Amino acid sequence: MCNFDLLRHPRRAIFVAVSLSVFAGWTGGAAAAEAGDPPRWYKPDVTQEERVATSRKEAFAAYKEALQECARLDRNERGTCIAEAKATLQHDLEYAQRRRAPQTVGLRVRSEEDTPASLVRRHLALMLDEGACATR
Repeated sequence: MCNFDLLRHPRRAIFVAVSLSVFAGWTGGAAAAEAGDPPRWYKPDVTQEERVATSRKEAFAAYKEALQECARLDRNERGTCIAEAKATLQHDLEYAQRRRAPQTVGLRVRSEEDTPASLVRRHLALMLDEGACATR
């Protein structure tokens, strides 16, 4: 049996992460259209305006589905459910607006002591500081 103790071997952890991301990218384009799917579902968003429009459309579609789920609940729980749906919609719309800004973070190698792992840690710290990884 293989023992992958990734915490003790950072190079192995980086290799696994890179391998998985390459494999995910390689298989990502292989999604075939199902019968009856409109071709627009498989057209990527190229411009920032298209990405924002798609994010807004998805946010309102999710809100509509959430309201339908709320309608099935008891009257006592419905108000809380609707409030949560509105809060999620607001969060998603704010995310759509943030997509207008460039999403790149530049990292400079400070010294020869910088390792790939330290660069990744710094990059994640910058993303967390900017709220790019904020979750709900």
